[in-house]
Amino acid sequence: MIGHHSTAELGAASFVNNLFTLCIIFSTGFSYRLTPIVGSLYGNRRFAEAGQALRCSLVANVLVALLLTLIMGIVYFFVEHLGQPKELIPLIKPYFLVLLASLVFVMLFNGFKQFTDGITDTQTAMWILLGGTHLTS
Repeated sequence: MIGHHSTAELGAASFVNNLFTLCIIFSTGFSYRLTPIVGSLYGNRRFAEAGQALRCSLVANVLVALLLTLIMGIVYFFVEHLGQPKELIPLIKPYFLVLLASLVFVMLFNGFKQFTDGITDTQTAMWILLGGTHLTS
């Protein structure tokens, strides 16, 4: 797969991926708290409360995603000052915007994934990840 890209393209993608990995790890950790809450409610057959926990989690995840989008949006405007070679900047910026646009969707997926993990339906998230990976290949 990487044979189809130049060294400059790979360098730009690597730089942007490393920046966004920080956001993804933070957002995943943020959303992990939902699983034990839903698991406890679901195990005690308190289904309406489990659904309410999901709704609250989705709101919180979207708010965190918007905050991360704002922070990374500011980083976008200063990317030229992060020590990258000038020839990489035209490659970095469009890819940065693609990943920036995806943060809200990553956080929504995290919320739903933690909910399905809490109700012991781990296969749904697995199939969504596999399907998404297949579609982007």
